[in-house]
Amino acid sequence: MNPKRWLRIKDLHARATDLPKEQRGGFLARECAGDDALEAEVQALLDADETGGADDFLDAPTLMAPGGTVGETLGGYELLETLGAGGSGTVFRARDAALRRDVALKVLAPHIVLDRSKVERFVREGRAQAKLAHPGIVPIHAVGRARATHYIAMDLVEGHDLFRELQLLRAERGLSSRDDDTSAGDGRILPSSTSPNYYRAVARVIASAAEALEHAHEHGVVHRDVKPQNILLGNDGLPRIADFGLAKDESLGSISATGAVEGTLYYMSPEQAGALRNKIDRRTDVYSLGVVLYELLTLRRPFEGKTSQEVIANITLRDAPPVRTIEPRVPRDLAVICGKAIEKQRERRFATAGEFADDLHRFLDGRAIRSRPPSLVARAERVVRRHRVPAAVAATLVIGLLGLRFGQRVVEARDRAPIHIETTPSHFEVEGRSVDAVAFASRLDGVRGVVGEAVRLGKTPLDARLEPGDWRITVRVDGFGSAELDRWIPAATEGETPRELRLEAFVRPDDELLADMVRLDPGTFAVPADENVNCSFRGEAFEVGAYWIDREEVSVAEYRAFLEATGREAPHLWGAAASLDPDQPAAGMSFYDALAFAEWAGKRLVSHPEWEFAARGAERRLLPRVGLSRSAAGNVAHPKFDVGVDVGTRSATYRDSVEAVSSRPEAATVEGVFHMFGNVMEFTGSYVAMEVDGRTIVDRNMVPCLGAAWDADSRGADLREHVLVTRADRQASANLGIRCAKSARHP
Repeated sequence: MNPKRWLRIKDLHARATDLPKEQRGGFLARECAGDDALEAEVQALLDADETGGADDFLDAPTLMAPGGTVGETLGGYELLETLGAGGSGTVFRARDAALRRDVALKVLAPHIVLDRSKVERFVREGRAQAKLAHPGIVPIHAVGRARATHYIAMDLVEGHDLFRELQLLRAERGLSSRDDDTSAGDGRILPSSTSPNYYRAVARVIASAAEALEHAHEHGVVHRDVKPQNILLGNDGLPRIADFGLAKDESLGSISATGAVEGTLYYMSPEQAGALRNKIDRRTDVYSLGVVLYELLTLRRPFEGKTSQEVIANITLRDAPPVRTIEPRVPRDLAVICGKAIEKQRERRFATAGEFADDLHRFLDGRAIRSRPPSLVARAERVVRRHRVPAAVAATLVIGLLGLRFGQRVVEARDRAPIHIETTPSHFEVEGRSVDAVAFASRLDGVRGVVGEAVRLGKTPLDARLEPGDWRITVRVDGFGSAELDRWIPAATEGETPRELRLEAFVRPDDELLADMVRLDPGTFAVPADENVNCSFRGEAFEVGAYWIDREEVSVAEYRAFLEATGREAPHLWGAAASLDPDQPAAGMSFYDALAFAEWAGKRLVSHPEWEFAARGAERRLLPRVGLSRSAAGNVAHPKFDVGVDVGTRSATYRDSVEAVSSRPEAATVEGVFHMFGNVMEFTGSYVAMEVDGRTIVDRNMVPCLGAAWDADSRGADLREHVLVTRADRQASANLGIRCAKSARHP
């Protein structure tokens, strides 16, 4: 209710009070001029006058002044500042005059008091919350009324709610939604969502909240509105549950209307969304808290929709996307726990919030969790629920094909190449607990860098078999880091046994590697069909997934550390390596040297499309930035380079022409990637595909090198230039360097 309307109501009430009772009806009809709501509000005040103003404010409809104002005193509490406001009221920071301490004072909104059931709910909120004594539940000090204004006084939690925390986390990742308000700056309480400690911090918060809910449940109180806005996160990092306005207190019964949908839409359990009141119990709170966990892990809600009806349909009929399909960095056990909490069938959820908390503590302690991923039978049941009609036909077909498919696999296994995978280091510790390295295999398009669905191979060290073709082997250590190895497995000729492939995955800590890399979000990239370049995918448009790319070219110092660690032969151009500037870009190696360095560093070579997208952007720039001249676009003004001269001349040209990898920041891309144009060209990890007699021929012995070099200006080159190099060739490598990449999402 706005202040002007409140003043109008007060004026009409005062004037009507001065009239005889029999004249008040006609007076209100004339003055309200057809505004039935206004007439009803004034009449409610007149009726309240007739009751004599009973002590219990539920005995009669009442109306308060518009929400209270800073500086007022209500029932011994001085209102100091507004902390928040919503449809049902305002929360103030207030000073308790008697005890000389600050409290949070929740004041009921003016229009609410005309609805008797909502006033009763407000009182019941205070009573239900006051009977609970747990460090994870905000304590209630008083429930009262002053000058027809109803309030609840409770502990003041210094911090903010989880809703605000999620806004800040999304803003940090550039994922802000329409509902997010990041105008207040940072102030985040949890670690960064990119930090290896983030998921453990989230698990601790949700475990504490689950323990608080268990306490409430043990005392007969089901919250029924668990959501980020109702979980206050203190500056100490501990959560406190608040707002028991929709709570079901077994000792008081329920005041919900029959068939009413109680709760907040996105966090409702399926039984709430379906208004199945007889099925709403403590497992409803488990589900809603599971949704909060899901949102903290993925920074998105499991169910969305354009309308409330669509959201409800999704909650009741669809399964949430698995956590790790959205955010692969989430530890597997934590994702499994979250999945169990948000099971559609309440019988499959944690039976109690205490069990939910216990499994989270098991995860935090490094012990085996009790939760298990859905079984094959459970997944089949989900499919049947969604597709009941074709289910019987499908079952018959599957049974008929099982024997045939098994026989095919036995035959195919003979043609698969054996692979052996080990990791360096061989053992991983994350925050004092041992963590396994797990390997996955994904089909790879070696020309375009497109990666298919991952298949889990198992914990390393391991032996497995893969069919011929291009593969990306990903080795992941939850909470630590990952490694990627791109390999071609040739088909064995007739009568031969496939050769064994032995792989060593160097897994480095992500928090160290990513500090010197730039993240690029997914986008669409296409090379125009009319560009006169030797590009394998001219005229094609396709999606480039999220990835990290080195901010700078690999330096001499970095490459020298690789040589010292591995004993590999130094590039033939280096000569007296001590004379090289450690900040200059490393050059003079073959493709195989570059690949070995990238994998030793815990990364991989950037694919052709990834390099193009990082350098040219979705708008396909010809230079790193729009508006740059070619000569100002980087280190491009040295004389034309002749690959035919002797090694000594090439070596001298290399030393005299390159600049430090961190030089010319003014010529970096918009995203801050240095020397995408000029200095040295860079290997990619892709193959070359060429059209021959109408057929596409893939040449796995040739690799595209991009970015021009120090002599680009003398040749009139720009970012469209592609040079094809034989993988083992060192002849042209005086102007070829390395830039690495790393996928932002892993299986």
